[in-house]
Amino acid sequence: IPFGRVSRLSSWEALRSFGGRPVNPRTEVYCTNVGREFVSALGASILQGRDLNDPDHRGRFDVALVNTTFARMFGGSVEVKGEIMSINVVGKIIETTWFKGAIVGVVRDLVMTKATDAPVPQVFVPARDGALVPFVAIRTRNASGLSSGARAQLEKLWGPLPDSRFSRLKDYWDRSLIPYRGQAQVVGLLALFAIPLAAIGVASFMLFLVRAQN
Repeated sequence: IPFGRVSRLSSWEALRSFGGRPVNPRTEVYCTNVGREFVSALGASILQGRDLNDPDHRGRFDVALVNTTFARMFGGSVEVKGEIMSINVVGKIIETTWFKGAIVGVVRDLVMTKATDAPVPQVFVPARDGALVPFVAIRTRNASGLSSGARAQLEKLWGPLPDSRFSRLKDYWDRSLIPYRGQAQVVGLLALFAIPLAAIGVASFMLFLVRAQN
């Protein structure tokens, strides 16, 4: 399923510094490369600051959004009109394993797996061209039995989706790896012959040294 408008690639990364200060003890945050329309596509809410598609942020890759869990963990919080709001976060410079830039906004916590899971600190950064992962993974017992409700919500974002666009993740990866299987087999054959030849060469060299000493 094309997912370029929303989310592209995610990984756990070490948060090395926040606001110019090293983060100790070691803390990991969940970083996701997203499209500029990320917030509007999901119908999410910006609680503080501005969105990634703000005119001042277009074309920039050194800006990021964080979720409320991240903001409360590192910036503290205060209650405003019954809403727990984070403080001292927007404008702070953060550095993770693969990203360094300024926080420009705080987005409400998003459910990335299932509703019963506790929210984790998240960082959302603009995806560069070429970082596209063209699928959405949805865990289900039967790919053809994806609920009509979930499919309807996806089609609101991308329009009608034919049945051929839904497949098992295993099948997707199998197709993607076909061009590389032949290369792997060739390398394996070379290794099969190279290792014995290398062993013979080492044995011959050692034998030569023994004879030379005698």
